[in-house]
Order: sequence, then structure tokens, then C-alpha cells
Amino acid sequence: MVVSDFLYLLNLEDTSEMMQRLDTLFTAAGAMMDPPVENISFLQKVQILRFMEDQIAFSKGRNSSIKSVVVHKINIPEREMLQQVQSNENSSPLLFIFSDGVELQKAFIAGDKTIIHTDTTDLGEALIILIATYYTFSMDYPKSFSQILGLLQTYVVGESYESIKSNRYTAFVSMLTANFALDFNENENDDDD
Repeated sequence: MVVSDFLYLLNLEDTSEMMQRLDTLFTAAGAMMDPPVENISFLQKVQILRFMEDQIAFSKGRNSSIKSVVVHKINIPEREMLQQVQSNENSSPLLFIFSDGVELQKAFIAGDKTIIHTDTTDLGEALIILIATYYTFSMDYPKSFSQILGLLQTYVVGESYESIKSNRYTAFVSMLTANFALDFNENENDDDD
């Protein structure tokens, strides 16, 4: 339902082009890691996503951790997975993923006391459903997730992210576009962290 509404809003028939763009983004960002990540598996995609979040987040000072838009739980029995998904009132949607340590088993979107079952075992599809949730319900990105969601919006969805960008976001996008054949259409709207 969320994805079909999302596709309708974007006047698209399916998410195949978005999936291709996301795979390209994972490949390019993985190549920037030290050591570079090749032959990308599910767990490596999670690492790459966290790497991108870390590289583009607003600076929070020393000793502070970056809050991730993805909560990854490992080796949780299926009957207990839903109990592990937290969704408080007025909370922003997050992606909860469950794996056996190797492969994605289940994914849920949870926010504002609502849980969406994604019915996918593909991290890319789950991320697109997360973006679709924000679009479909016309939600603003919370500052803590704005940079990664803005990057995904720009590159995966193909719509420019118009809100405030961290200097780190701008530098990361510049490095991506300088070194890889990625099509980012970014306007200059930066913030000095």
C-alpha cells in the first residue's frame, strides 16, 4: 500500500530503477571505504549504509554516536521479532531489520505507534519502503536522519534534497560524483555544521 501510493505520487510503475540506483550507490560508497568493499552482501550493505550515515551526518562533537535510521537485530527468533520493534508516539519512522547474521530475514518500518510489515528480505527494497513511508505520509525528515534520507531521496528517488545539508554531506557527494559515474542533482544549500 505505501509503495503503491509512493509510486503513484512519483508517476512510476515500479521500483526497479530505484533499486538499480541504490545498488550503484552502495557499490560507489563501498569503494570509498577503507578497505574497499566489493562483492556486496547483505551485511556489507548494512556496513556501507552506516558508513554513509557517519560520513554525511551533522557534526555532533567528540564522543557522540550517530543515530542510524536502521536498527539491526541479529539471531532473534521469528516469534520474538515484533516484540523487538519499538514505535513510540510521535517517533520518526525507522527501519528495523532482523537477520541470522548473514541474510535479512524480516524488515519492519516503525514510527508513531505504527508498524508496517514490509514482506521483503531485501535491504534495498526495505530502504525504498522506508523512503516511501516518509513520502506517502508527507513527513519531514528528522534532523538526526535528514542527511542519509536526503542522500537516498536525491540519488535513489531522483528528487533533489532541498533542505539543509551538512558540510560533510556536500563533501561526500562531491567525492562520489568526482570518482564515480553517479548522477546527483544537488542545489547548493549548505549548513556550517
